[in-house]
Amino acid sequence: MRSSLGDLAIRIDHVGSTSIECLDAKPIIDIQISVLNYDDVASYKTKIESVGFVFRDENPDKTKRYFRELPGTRRTHIHVRQGGSFSEQMTLLFRDYLREHPQDCLRYADEKHRLMELFKVTVQNMLMERANRLKKDDS
Repeated sequence: MRSSLGDLAIRIDHVGSTSIECLDAKPIIDIQISVLNYDDVASYKTKIESVGFVFRDENPDKTKRYFRELPGTRRTHIHVRQGGSFSEQMTLLFRDYLREHPQDCLRYADEKHRLMELFKVTVQNMLMERANRLKKDDS
């Protein structure tokens, strides 16, 4: 990925549950790529596609561009965000916080399990509820 993107990527980070030791996670790798010019999709889209990912234009989250693995390869989600943006920084801060605070990491894992039970059928509902709880905890 680095050789394909070169200087277009300010940084490339492993994020998400699999990036946090001892946190239960689905077998999906989440990679965040921070770019200088998020709006210039053409500058990075073909470079990411050239290393085996498919651009998902229908992504409802407008803070990131989203790419998925090719069928038959390891589940990998690529999240491209504007370098220095709130969403880029929040993702990194949340990951780093859980890495450094094992008790909170365990509480977060318990909450993920509770929500999975509660919303077995709809992952989207689980994600929305999790986001609402995180916002509530910040208050």
